[in-house]
Amino acid sequence: MVVNPKGGVGKTTSTLLLAAALGVARGGGVLAWDNNETRGTMALRSQDAGHGGDVRTLLAAAPELTSTAGRAGDLDAHVHHQRGVRFDVLPSEADPTGTGIVNADDFAALHALLTRFYRVVLVDTGNNIRATNWQAAARATDQLVITTTVREDSGASAAWMLDALAESKHAHLLTTAVTLLHDPSPRSPERLRSRLADHFAAVTGDTGGTRTIRLPYEPSLAAGGRIDHEQLSTAGQRAWLRAAAAVVTSAAGRTQD
Repeated sequence: MVVNPKGGVGKTTSTLLLAAALGVARGGGVLAWDNNETRGTMALRSQDAGHGGDVRTLLAAAPELTSTAGRAGDLDAHVHHQRGVRFDVLPSEADPTGTGIVNADDFAALHALLTRFYRVVLVDTGNNIRATNWQAAARATDQLVITTTVREDSGASAAWMLDALAESKHAHLLTTAVTLLHDPSPRSPERLRSRLADHFAAVTGDTGGTRTIRLPYEPSLAAGGRIDHEQLSTAGQRAWLRAAAAVVTSAAGRTQD
């Protein structure tokens, strides 16, 4: 579950690039899921498979697909395969006239279905931590991923969210959380970067710093268009592989506990 209640802090970028790193490394079985209440931007930032499938079409088909007759291939009309990086995307509702809200029951139905067919599911979240689908994702998650840019406002937003989680029934997620620090500029201030890294490492108990990952500025991501893993710099690809390794290592350790 990739989180920060502020927009524009790299949640969708993180979800897609973690999925790409894991898809390439694992050879498939990975899904990036846009769990916004209404509409997120994952469809805009990923490859289009040429069909109109999204969360809404999959919800309509879920009762049949959850039955014993459901097959992995039946998902092809709803998810969008990402060529070359071996993962799938489930975008939020594409219809601009849609009025539905994804709620906790919707999340539960989709989660039950998707975890039958995917070994790794990365959930992009919206900005409302009180939304029922956000809370449902928190209940289901094995691993929290905090994402923030190296900016005062986005760091403060994430810190506020962690304070709220610490006082909730999801407090246990903090002790294994991975923090991703995105450089939004090639001239991000080192003092602020270090201060944010130190703060989130302290809050999540990351004494060795292995779960606090610094991600370099990437010109190919700056315009906010489609994300192409192959267009990342060599340093960027390595950084995202380290981030994915930190997420998997932390999740595996928590599962064993």
